[in-house]
Amino acid sequence: MSKKLDIKKELKLSELYEQIYDNALEDRDRAGVLFEDLCNTMTDPANHAANGMVIAKYLERLNKSNDQLIKILDIKQQVEITKEKNKDNIHLSDEEKDELFDQIAQQEVSDESK
Repeated sequence: MSKKLDIKKELKLSELYEQIYDNALEDRDRAGVLFEDLCNTMTDPANHAANGMVIAKYLERLNKSNDQLIKILDIKQQVEITKEKNKDNIHLSDEEKDELFDQIAQQEVSDESK
């Protein structure tokens, strides 16, 4: 059975990813087993009419689980790309920014007096 996500307690992002990932895999596995069991019983065309909607729901669940996994991967890739881009950025403290602005202002005054 799927684990409930505990969004009330504070989770690290990696823990949340792990819970979502585990739940998606469990849902997919469970739906796959039920789908296979039902397919094995459908030897008679009458069973197709009676169970077709149930099979469609199992396939829908499998697809949703796969979509969740793909979305997690996409989010993780975006985080990694952002980290990589920010790794090369220089982060200045407020004091460093003020010093740079002062230097720019002094240079402008110096340029205007020439």
